[in-house]
Amino acid sequence: MVTRRSLLASTTALASATVAGCSAVLGEETDHHYVDMLNGSEESHAFAVTITDDAGETLFDRTYDLPARNGDENRVIDGSPASVAVAVDDDEPVQFPWAPREGRHANSEECSQGTSASLSIYYDPQSGDGVTPIYGCETAQDQ
Repeated sequence: MVTRRSLLASTTALASATVAGCSAVLGEETDHHYVDMLNGSEESHAFAVTITDDAGETLFDRTYDLPARNGDENRVIDGSPASVAVAVDDDEPVQFPWAPREGRHANSEECSQGTSASLSIYYDPQSGDGVTPIYGCETAQDQ
């Protein structure tokens, strides 16, 4: 289980990675990708995350029951993601494209060889953003 301290450290590390520029130009063609679900709220929530490819085939489908300020990290996605849907509790899903080239910050540097896209889905209803996708780079590893 992820503690509040590790959740904050992960969020800080992820923000640093995106500022470093590795998320800006990574192609969607990478074989391995990673997804994290981070509950930044003060309450427990259930999250349903579905990631599909261009043909609408499901590449990743997982339900998380996360306590306040906790997360689940480094789940592997194989294939070429195209879209993401995230439902919080019984709400309608929030949908967004898998777009690591957009990242969270505009940079022109490339990720180093042996990296793949990571997506952290951060939920914080207090920030006004609700579900926020944050892309970055990860060292490709088989799990």
